[in-house]
Amino acid sequence: MLGLFTKKLTESFNHFVDWSRAANLIRTGNHRYSKDELIARGSIVALTAVFAYVGANLNKSEITGCSDTTMMMISAIVGAVLSHHVIAVRPLYLKRLEISKDCERLSNEIMQKLENNEINMSLVCKAHIEEELHRIQHLSLSNETHGNASQTWGRRQRLLSELNEKLIPEKFNEADWVGVSAKLR
Repeated sequence: MLGLFTKKLTESFNHFVDWSRAANLIRTGNHRYSKDELIARGSIVALTAVFAYVGANLNKSEITGCSDTTMMMISAIVGAVLSHHVIAVRPLYLKRLEISKDCERLSNEIMQKLENNEINMSLVCKAHIEEELHRIQHLSLSNETHGNASQTWGRRQRLLSELNEKLIPEKFNEADWVGVSAKLR
């Protein structure tokens, strides 16, 4: 049930955030990290501790109305969320955003080639190519256990690049599109 929820959540975030990763780490408790991942996670823990220490030591309970322990917990939570976002989530999101922009650029190039009739092709062939473009743009590699956000964006980028290459006038072969399913080979 959790897998279906995280799949839908990942898809609703357009594969920019893979919610199954967090769910899988929490559920299995089996973590194998590279050196860089250990450094990132150690930094998150260290920053969380710094936020907790500062929150407890700078607290003025008469002003905040919170005990030092309460302020320490609040500060630690804020520190954990902020540091996790800056160190772990944001770089991955930005990477996926760059791939998304490249996919959009490739899609626009493909549509421009089709709209400007840069390649002599039949209407049936053009329809097959537009169908394939739509299929690639909406491709999802999510399943019940993994969101596969990075894999989805990587596959979309690769398939769009291949489709764009096939639409170079010197390389274009209408037989690849008419009479067979619109599938990149």
